Amino acid sequence: MVNDWICQICGNTIRDRSRAPSYCPRCGLGDFILVGDEPGSPADGVSAASTNVPSPRLSPSRRLVEVANPPLTALPAALAPPSHCRPAKRIRPKDPLEVRLPRTVPLQALDISATGLLVEHIRPFTPGSICEVELWRSSHGLRLRAEVVRSVVSGGGKGSHAGIRYRTAVHFLETPQSFFTLLPELSEEA
Repeated sequence: MVNDWICQICGNTIRDRSRAPSYCPRCGLGDFILVGDEPGSPADGVSAASTNVPSPRLSPSRRLVEVANPPLTALPAALAPPSHCRPAKRIRPKDPLEVRLPRTVPLQALDISATGLLVEHIRPFTPGSICEVELWRSSHGLRLRAEVVRSVVSGGGKGSHAGIRYRTAVHFLETPQSFFTLLPELSEEA
């Protein structure tokens, strides 16, 4: 026999389950009650609980958890971290630098440092994913493993999604000495 279960924490209803779910997909907790399924029974009728703790009867119009609403306070504007907090100095490449990431057309390098790179492109990347970045300058190339730190919309898309551009920051997982040979301006700044 299948039943409906209600999370006692957030009120989410899980339908058509023979046993209580192990966790709620909305809040992640696992405290459920079984909703009465007899014809004509009220919606807040409870016939069983998934824990040994007695549960209050539920009403869809009543909040399950009372939350105090403190007055809102203005937060100070978020400032960029001072340059002395960054792990490496950022520069704009003097000479053209071609950047390639997997399954994309060449990208535009906005700035680069010994620890990472900021690029602009037309397809988003998943933060946390590991990829290989290829850096090319005057027929010399270098391949580095990197982790995508963030990928955000940077502009475009007015009236159509065709013009949306993304900015992606990647953190290099390794920085070989050949990196500074390819980008001597970084070794000058160090």
